[in-house]
Amino acid sequence: MAFAYHFPERIESLMILSTNPGLERGEEKRIAWDEELARILETEGIKPFLERWYKQPLFSLLKLTPAFFNEREAHEPKALAQILRGLSPAKLPSMWEPLREFSFPILFLFGENDSKYRPIATKIGKRVPCRPPPRMRACYPL
Repeated sequence: MAFAYHFPERIESLMILSTNPGLERGEEKRIAWDEELARILETEGIKPFLERWYKQPLFSLLKLTPAFFNEREAHEPKALAQILRGLSPAKLPSMWEPLREFSFPILFLFGENDSKYRPIATKIGKRVPCRPPPRMRACYPL
């Protein structure tokens, strides 16, 4: 979304996959959450972080096998902590208003059982004007 905002002349259409255009409230709470997770990474390591991270409702349908965790344990905890601090949704600029200004078609995709991004997609559908891609004749509501 940010790339499309800064370089709209390079975009014909935009597909958004399970993402949030920006927080509309609760920034301080999110920064505190991200800081707590970063601290866990730095002081307790990757395993406690992964256990906490994957307890979120968003991941409730995942099959969390030992192999699943083993793959992720190879990540560098300090680098992940920096990512959490630097790319927290609470620190990124909101894309809600720019989404309204985009002149190209936008497709928002999310998983069938995705309880986090379905409401966001519905909100986008209510706020962003429908501009169907050239080969489509209409927009389809969520």
